[in-house]
Amino acid sequence: MQNKLVITIADEKGARQFQVHKHIKKIIVWALILFFCFIGGIILLMKFLMHTMDVIALEQNIAISEYRYIYQQNEILKHKIQQKNNELNMIHQKIGDLESIIGTQKNNQKIYDKVKEIDLEQLAYQHKEMMLNLIPSGAPILQQAKRQNALPKEYLNRKKEALGVNFDVPKRTPVYATSDGVVDTLRLNYKKGYGNFIKINHSFGFSSLYAHLDEILLKKGDFVKKGDLIGYSGSSGGVKSPVLYYEVLFLNKILNTEIYVQWNMENFNSLLLNNNTIDWESLVWTIQDVLRLKKFQNNLKSEEE
Repeated sequence: MQNKLVITIADEKGARQFQVHKHIKKIIVWALILFFCFIGGIILLMKFLMHTMDVIALEQNIAISEYRYIYQQNEILKHKIQQKNNELNMIHQKIGDLESIIGTQKNNQKIYDKVKEIDLEQLAYQHKEMMLNLIPSGAPILQQAKRQNALPKEYLNRKKEALGVNFDVPKRTPVYATSDGVVDTLRLNYKKGYGNFIKINHSFGFSSLYAHLDEILLKKGDFVKKGDLIGYSGSSGGVKSPVLYYEVLFLNKILNTEIYVQWNMENFNSLLLNNNTIDWESLVWTIQDVLRLKKFQNNLKSEEE
């Protein structure tokens, strides 16, 4: 009886006794403690889950905000690209039929006199700058590099003067657009001829080609401005060492590219005076017309604002 507790319950029917173990009190206390610990654990778990859900909801809201921002920026960029394409189309429409303005009808081998009617010394800086932006000028790389005139492989068996230019540059040298334009053609993963190359169409019938690239960063239809990064040099196309082959074309006919590589603001007049295969006089007048049109549009925008 030492380990037992006797509980007596008395009522009108008499008295009843119950015997329980004397540790039952401790057992009940521990059971209550465990029960409340269990309840407390559930409460803490629920708070943790609610906090986690709040964090997830916050992150979701941030992600949605970032997505909306990126979407808006993407729409703005699309709009800007469309504006640039419209400007380029306007220039093409303004100059009209290239063959009639520049005098280069099919099978027409006319040689133009030197620029007679243009006072090059009085030509405005803005005018010259626009020509240098719209017509390929300067080198497609920033660093100084050994270069030599070259012909593309398809012309090697023909008696033609070397017109393109090979730049001896290390692999992965950045290559830049030499004029404003639109990507017309590109080729990737090609092991012959030009290898990986990109061709950009410019205004007035000019285009430029960059070959043996290691990587191309643009896609067909992209608008580029003079100085934009278009890719990296390499040795694609089966050349023995890294090289950048570059050429300037007019109505898909290769020009003496070295002249255009050296063309800049300091020697601006030399190209016009020494290249009589293009009607520079008509082209200069056309650009003057384009500048007047842009000035007129800017005036209209200012009045509207």
